[in-house]
Amino acid sequence: MAKWVLLDAANLVQHVKIDPSNTDELTAWGWFESSDDSVDVGHEWDGTNFHAGGAFAKYRDKDVARKRRDEMLLKCDWAVLEDSPWKASGKESDLATIKTYRQTLRDLFNDASLDLTNADNWPKEPNCLLGIDTSLYPS
Repeated sequence: MAKWVLLDAANLVQHVKIDPSNTDELTAWGWFESSDDSVDVGHEWDGTNFHAGGAFAKYRDKDVARKRRDEMLLKCDWAVLEDSPWKASGKESDLATIKTYRQTLRDLFNDASLDLTNADNWPKEPNCLLGIDTSLYPS
């Protein structure tokens, strides 16, 4: 069974698709096929293999967690600018989803007891942002 994965800026698996029908489209959006059947959301890619379990352990260090959070925000800054494609196209529901995602990221450190080593406590990137090549946008 083929699994296709999409990584975030910190090389953590954000999304997994099993046996998708259109693999050409996934490849174009930055997904890649994994031969590791056990790969799942939250696993870390080291460039060769996926690692489960301890992938989020490094986020015990709040500075490391903040850096990841900041990278996630930076990756979608362009989406909320005045000339954003969502404002221009009238897709206000996508824009609202992106704003909610960004606010959740900003609020991560408001609760000191929140366990950032648990992948479920990190917000998932909205589907409307998946696979967009942001390298062309200025940062």
